[in-house]
Amino acid sequence: LTNAINVALAKIDTETRTRWMREAVDRAADNYSTTTSTVYTVPTDSSLPVLTVGLECDYQPFNWTETTVNNYTYPIKGSSNEYADGYDIQMARYLAHEMNYRLEIVKLDWEALVPALETGMINAVIAGMTDTPSRREKINFTNEYYRSEMVLIVRADSELAKATSLEAFRGKKIVSQVSTVTDEIIDDWVKSYGVNHVSPLETFAICSISVKNKTADAMTAELPVAQAICNSSK
Repeated sequence: LTNAINVALAKIDTETRTRWMREAVDRAADNYSTTTSTVYTVPTDSSLPVLTVGLECDYQPFNWTETTVNNYTYPIKGSSNEYADGYDIQMARYLAHEMNYRLEIVKLDWEALVPALETGMINAVIAGMTDTPSRREKINFTNEYYRSEMVLIVRADSELAKATSLEAFRGKKIVSQVSTVTDEIIDDWVKSYGVNHVSPLETFAICSISVKNKTADAMTAELPVAQAICNSSK
């Protein structure tokens, strides 16, 4: 499966990946008019193997949950009224189409994804999970499917909105989601810049609320996630 996915990924150029993400950011803000990319048809023949993809369905613009069907959603397994959308869903549909696999989307908490992969409940995670040595001790990774920049999100009315370096965050409270690379990097900043590492929270959505209500001064996130969060706050 790893090799088959890598072969399929190699056929997607950088421009297409960038366009898919830009469109996912727009859809996360309920702007569907900019989406022009192909929506891939997923095979349904019951004799075909299944690509069972685990993700949170709560990580815009990579993946999120909708309660109504549109051209870009895909049903969430085990739910009669929930559908997944986002960059990861576009990628999963493409992979299933290209490899001639059926597709199942399984909604799981972030910390349940690796155990689900280890036990065979799912056979792939497409959820913005960074390839790290510690994770490679338990699971295999394909080639990367998207590369993000790491950024900080602050309140628009904060003095930090004009910050030009991490020095400006000395003594400031920074939060991120538990068990993520975006949380781990804060430890490095504690040593180098004297930031205050707030205990990680369950989801990025909860982290953003923490910044809004001033429990934290900033949160770390991938750039597309930051764009989606900021767009939803307007």
